Amino acid sequence: MYVEKFQSAGDLTAEIAEDLAALSGRYSSRITVSSNGRSVQSTVLPVYWDVLRVVAGSAISVTAEGGHQPRDEEDRRALRDFVLRFQTLTGHYPARAQHTAHPRRQSSKKARLSSIGTKRVTR
Repeated sequence: MYVEKFQSAGDLTAEIAEDLAALSGRYSSRITVSSNGRSVQSTVLPVYWDVLRVVAGSAISVTAEGGHQPRDEEDRRALRDFVLRFQTLTGHYPARAQHTAHPRRQSSKKARLSSIGTKRVTR
């Protein structure tokens, strides 16, 4: 079993609960979300999200267990992906997510922009 605890940056809504349940369906791990003395399996989160009463500042605990592919690795990956998605959807943006462009990419992009003389970048 793997556990991660954090504070919610915002409220849990029905839309966020649906998104999180869809994400958890990608894994065989059982993911459980706990807050305010209540626990809900991620697969039924769209129905019972309001039981958790998650608002900004609520203490959240997420556990992942029972994954099969491979066992421990899937649990760790499921937990990491679920928590990151939860935090992103409720308004918490981890520091590494804010740094999307690598310095070399920026300089090469600037070079491409100056070489073609326009701001349009082709992919």
